Amino acid sequence: MRKFNQFTLSATGLVALVSAAACSSPAEGDNDNPNNNVNPFGSSGQGGAGNGSAGTPGVVGAAAGSTGVTPGGGAGNEGQAGAGFVAGQGGSANAAGGAAGAAAVAVADQAPQVIPGSYFDFKTWRGYTWTYSDPATTRSVLDFAALPPGSPFCLSGSVAPDNIPPAYEGVASLGFNINQAPFGDVVGQEAPVLTTVPTGTGVAVNYTKTAGTLRIQLQSPAGETDENQRWCADLTEVQGPEFIPYEQFRTRCWLLPADPAFATSVAYQRQPISAVVLTVPGDDIDPVPYNVCVAGFADGTGPADAPTSGSLPAGLLTGTMSGEAAKQKVVGKDGRDYIVNNNAWGVNSRDGTQQIRYAGNSFEILQQSAGPGGDVQTFPSIYIGAHGAQTGVNGATTAGDNPLPIQVSAINSLPTTFNHSGPLGDNNATYDVWFAPNPPQGEYQTAQAAFLMVWTHKPGGRVPIGNPNGRTGITVAGVPGTWDLWVGPRGGGGPDANLPVLSYVAPQTIRNFSFDLDRFITDAVSRNLGLTNQMFLTDVFAGFEIWSGGAGLRVDEFTAVVNP
Repeated sequence: MRKFNQFTLSATGLVALVSAAACSSPAEGDNDNPNNNVNPFGSSGQGGAGNGSAGTPGVVGAAAGSTGVTPGGGAGNEGQAGAGFVAGQGGSANAAGGAAGAAAVAVADQAPQVIPGSYFDFKTWRGYTWTYSDPATTRSVLDFAALPPGSPFCLSGSVAPDNIPPAYEGVASLGFNINQAPFGDVVGQEAPVLTTVPTGTGVAVNYTKTAGTLRIQLQSPAGETDENQRWCADLTEVQGPEFIPYEQFRTRCWLLPADPAFATSVAYQRQPISAVVLTVPGDDIDPVPYNVCVAGFADGTGPADAPTSGSLPAGLLTGTMSGEAAKQKVVGKDGRDYIVNNNAWGVNSRDGTQQIRYAGNSFEILQQSAGPGGDVQTFPSIYIGAHGAQTGVNGATTAGDNPLPIQVSAINSLPTTFNHSGPLGDNNATYDVWFAPNPPQGEYQTAQAAFLMVWTHKPGGRVPIGNPNGRTGITVAGVPGTWDLWVGPRGGGGPDANLPVLSYVAPQTIRNFSFDLDRFITDAVSRNLGLTNQMFLTDVFAGFEIWSGGAGLRVDEFTAVVNP
């Protein structure tokens, strides 16, 4: 039987951009009053050169600082911030000046759009599906645009024999672009197919098959025409889940070690890839009937990482937003209501300095140019609760889908999931949970009695409000691991300055966290640190408090269910 590697055909799509939610750092709140500046965009200053006395600061939104003239090692000064609100970095002693700070780029947001059935989201890999076959091979579908929600991706037919020269022609392929947004920047424009470098140890895949040979293939963009840029391995089980380590992927994987040509087969070495393809190769003489279904695949460490859902739920919305106080009500993959909240509330934030792309109860930060600053600049997040506007098309409340507000003593459990990915930097990853003395009436912009935070990532050099005062390495009943508990008043002035903030901090980063949030609430109440059973839980946020940077951070999934 001959084996064949196939090239990628990209599905048509469109990319979208997004924003997010609320926080409780010092002097922090949720901003529901967008700034009315006419032109928040512009270039930023650049630090002066070193090599002597301090260089002149960069001019706002214009030229670089001048070079220091006196020998002796003076460092270049930090450039002043341009209209893009980001200061250039100062030059070091006896060296060139620092690079210019990034400027905000004008962005155009897109209204929510429904994601078609041909789009998949398998943990950190997501994009459009496509099919391919040689002209003599049959296939049951050309695309999956009308695929019912939650269905696996299935392709069937008969692969033609490849005994007609040139050989290696018989093939059927089911392909997945693994780093592609659902919608493009411009309506009608295809979203680009981007690359990614796997971080796990192999691919976990859930599948069924009827063909005797089924192959899984990793493919770079050049793999469309270059056979040395696609790496394959046989799926050997009767059905999945199956795990294939990356070291088992090779170019021309059908060659056996005894074959003299095996020396031309090269192992995969973590090159950037853009697609995962399942192929049914043709036989030399006979047609090959096939029926292949894929329920999910993922970059992982074992078979248990293979997803089981083949498609996104009906009505899942995607879009982009960049308004500093922008919000969007969505339905999550679990069928429940959530609010995606941009909340670019910091002193350096404006409309357009942060843009996020959301898809149901997940989002990705596409741009974040505010900062750095002494305080948090923004808190993109997803939440449940009644915070913010109560009416209108995008009324920022999940009322009707949960019993919030609810008295603490009445909570039976609060199961929740917070999975995040992307480049962690000068940001945390955290829950922000609000409590009030009584059920709030009308709109409210912050907690009114207490804040509880659960940090699943703590950046170096940043600490929560207050201090731990010996509360390090503590355990919370029913929650894995140990935690450091920081407690202090919120600060920042105003009527909520003295409200207690209780922050449980994980000593090590937790990327995927599923637990009962009520365990932390119960623990906090038992410690008599300001949170009581008589208070009312009003909102549960999860996202990133960002001091600077943040582009590429993603909440892959947030869920929360309040059970009385």
